[in-house]
Amino acid sequence: MATGVSTVLDLGLMRRADRARVAEIAQAVELPCQFHFVTAPPLVRRARVLERHQISGDGFSLAVTPQMFDFMEGVFEAPDAAELAGCVVSESD
Repeated sequence: MATGVSTVLDLGLMRRADRARVAEIAQAVELPCQFHFVTAPPLVRRARVLERHQISGDGFSLAVTPQMFDFMEGVFEAPDAAELAGCVVSESD
């Protein structure tokens, strides 16, 4: 960020509090922060995860088991209308 180059953090941020904390940190150091929310039905997301396992190239770092996927589905807190107002939303299916 010090060089003026945009940076993308690809983080799960599954809970509202996690997203709020990242925004708070960025604001505290006067950095712009733009959240992106990509939608997809659970079955599509699960298929994508399994496909990543089959491809697993150089950047592959974590195998997500079906149990891990199911756990995270239960943890996820969808953004509400107020939170989405500041997001870039991409519909995916």
